Amino acid sequence: MTKDDDPEAYIEAFEQTAIQTGLDRSQWGHQLGVLVIDEAQAAYRALSREEAQDYEAVKAAILYWLEISPKTYRQAFRACKLRENGKIRTSSESQTTTMARRTRAKGMHDALPRHHKAT
Repeated sequence: MTKDDDPEAYIEAFEQTAIQTGLDRSQWGHQLGVLVIDEAQAAYRALSREEAQDYEAVKAAILYWLEISPKTYRQAFRACKLRENGKIRTSSESQTTTMARRTRAKGMHDALPRHHKAT
């Protein structure tokens, strides 16, 4: 796992790989704990030895520690806005669009670096 990996996607890939390779499910918790880094590893290390052997406990602890839950997905979804074409636009995209419009309206686009000029 790297810092750029989506933890849920990583865990899902881990599960698929563990199944395909025939890894004994009793080893999943330990193996996942060895592969994760940073905050996910901190979550694993906070578990007791007994909990660390329970894959579902390891998975739940990592997701909880990283604050990944249905609630965080709802919050992220609510922060999104629809584009004119009906597709979802994230709040950061919305902010960028708003800033570009303001810059154009104020005639400041010539002051922006060439790769940031509004079109």
